Amino acid sequence: MFPALNLLLFPHLLLLETTSYSHALPLSNETDHNALLAFKAGLNYQSDALASWNITTDLCKWRGVMCSLRHKRRVLALNLSPTGLFGYITPSLGNLTYLRSLDLSYNLLHGEIPRVIGQLTQMSYLDLSNNSLQGEMPWTIGQLPWLTYLYLSNNSL
Repeated sequence: MFPALNLLLFPHLLLLETTSYSHALPLSNETDHNALLAFKAGLNYQSDALASWNITTDLCKWRGVMCSLRHKRRVLALNLSPTGLFGYITPSLGNLTYLRSLDLSYNLLHGEIPRVIGQLTQMSYLDLSNNSLQGEMPWTIGQLPWLTYLYLSNNSL
């Protein structure tokens, strides 16, 4: 009698296990998700470079985004060089608190570099070169403890 009961319960247990497992794996972090969507909203672009950036796709599958599996799938790197981006770098990128590498080089970005970039304390690589950025480099960038590579050439800084 027990083997028959096991056969009847097995599909239900399998369904329960699968359901529990899917909820155990976190989707991408909501803060990072919102920060990147706000960044996208500040851009004007003619290409389909950010077509994968939408609310239905896990941000870790978005073009140019690399996530951490260790830290609840937080964004570690953003590489959108060159993708024909035109617009501003929005302060929302300051919410990517696990970001270690930011490469937005060879685009058509203009305006000033937001001060919040200097609050990304995990940042080790920052390349904003070959854009049309203006103003001064925020002093906060000089306070980044892990920053090893800083490329800002060919801008109006």
